[in-house]
Amino acid sequence: MSMLQVRELHLSRGGKAVVHGVDLDVAPGEIVALLGPNGAGKSSIVLALAGAIARTRGSVSLDGQALDGLSPDAVRRAGLAIVPEGHHVLGSLSVHDNLRAAATVLRAAEVEPAIVRMLAIFPELEAKLAQPGRALSGGQKQMVCMAQALLARPKLLVVDELSLGLAPLVVKRLAEVVKQAAANGIGVLGAATLASWSSWDNILGAAGIRRLTFNARSASIGLAVCPKRERMSSRKSRKAFVSPNASNVALRPRKSMEAMFHPSS
Repeated sequence: MSMLQVRELHLSRGGKAVVHGVDLDVAPGEIVALLGPNGAGKSSIVLALAGAIARTRGSVSLDGQALDGLSPDAVRRAGLAIVPEGHHVLGSLSVHDNLRAAATVLRAAEVEPAIVRMLAIFPELEAKLAQPGRALSGGQKQMVCMAQALLARPKLLVVDELSLGLAPLVVKRLAEVVKQAAANGIGVLGAATLASWSSWDNILGAAGIRRLTFNARSASIGLAVCPKRERMSSRKSRKAFVSPNASNVALRPRKSMEAMFHPSS
């Protein structure tokens, strides 16, 4: 069963159509990649899923609940959290207040325990709690953004260019967090260029995880991860990309998949 279902998604930006009929599914515990060059519409899709920009046409549902017409806050409360491109934080607020600002979907008594849980995932941030967001490095800012998204235990995590501008060691650190989130049953949708996804691809491949090529109308790709025992040889794996001129982009697995992401043993 799919956690996220997107059907016939059409988007316009500045009066110009930029996305034409996307179909997309993400199952619990599955990692799916939306790959394409700059300008292909990946970030527009991410913003539309979050309710930040209006859809021209199409439907989005999460765990059977329609998200059509919901505000970003309502989308977040429904269980969809995003990590936007650019690792932006509130520069004038402390790291602790940045985390508190992202916890509005929680009850007051749940906020501090949730922050403690995030510090267990990102212990690098504990010594930075009192510092303003602007004082952090790019990698530390991205950790804050990831923590903000994971605070409320989302059903689906949408990450836009997680590795952009970050050192390889930081990317590896963040990829491990994404893998663990999927192992805990969270569906993950990652948007990236082919170049920036390659760093993730190397890390996930090193963990003994195969890639499944998705059926697609026009040039597109979906990547899913699964246990090593079902690994596919790299010769059978095909790569393509979302074309900025594509009339239709569709991502759909060849067969239904269970929540089958597990840490390598």
